[in-house]
Amino acid sequence: MPLLGGDMITQRKVGDRTWVLGSRGVLILENGQQLGEIQPPHEELHPNFVKSKRLLLIEEAREIERNGDVSGDEAISHPNPFVAAEYLADFRTKLTEQQLAVERTRFGFVFQNAALFDSMTIAENILFPLKQNRPESWRQHEEEMLTHLSEVGLATSVLNKRPAELSGGMRKRVGLARALVMQPEVLLYDEPTTGLDPIVSDVINELMIRTRDRYSVTSIIVTHDMKTARKVADRVIMIYPLSRLDPMESQIIMDGSPVEVDASQDRRVSQFVRGEAGDRLMEMSQTM
Repeated sequence: MPLLGGDMITQRKVGDRTWVLGSRGVLILENGQQLGEIQPPHEELHPNFVKSKRLLLIEEAREIERNGDVSGDEAISHPNPFVAAEYLADFRTKLTEQQLAVERTRFGFVFQNAALFDSMTIAENILFPLKQNRPESWRQHEEEMLTHLSEVGLATSVLNKRPAELSGGMRKRVGLARALVMQPEVLLYDEPTTGLDPIVSDVINELMIRTRDRYSVTSIIVTHDMKTARKVADRVIMIYPLSRLDPMESQIIMDGSPVEVDASQDRRVSQFVRGEAGDRLMEMSQTM
């Protein structure tokens, strides 16, 4: 998750919004919203979510947090958005390892290559999060596992198979079923359609939509696939490599609906969404 960093450790629901805190910053989403994060591939990103022009706001937020001038609800609704970031970051540091483990169960991850355990059967892979986090009761969830398996379009005949016996699309669907068994409040998808043919890619798109509608889960989807972004996302953020930005320019160069992204007059955005090389070939030759 380049925008937030890989350390997704806490989130809070306040009213109709979900705040997601990562090692690089905070994202604010509407509950149940599907956010598509698009970016040029294989580019180094700035290590911080915020830019230097916001340092005064950040320092103000830190001062407020140090003084203990706001409660949790007040911080998250504060007009300075970094007050919430500081509050949540402080909240994170006060958690014990056990509390942190519980906090992380509120997130579900669907990894780019499914990240299934080769030595385990499909059933064991799906139940793995429950065994790790609820060892005393995981056996009671076998019926729930079958429900999630059916929801992602897989038959029970796959349960005793190993990941190597399944196709790439089937492994992705197993990964989604595994993410759902913990009933997460936020789902994170990393390149969910990469390496799949167009039909299977659209199957995954449909599953992401159905998952949102069935469970009202808030989703963050990292993708280079504009078909996925247009079909699945309610909101799209495009981030740009630091090396191609002015010193004071934000890495978020687009934040809007898929329709607004398609209509953007920003040449960088339009080239990406249309898949046009533009002047990139010349830029690449100059860096070789």
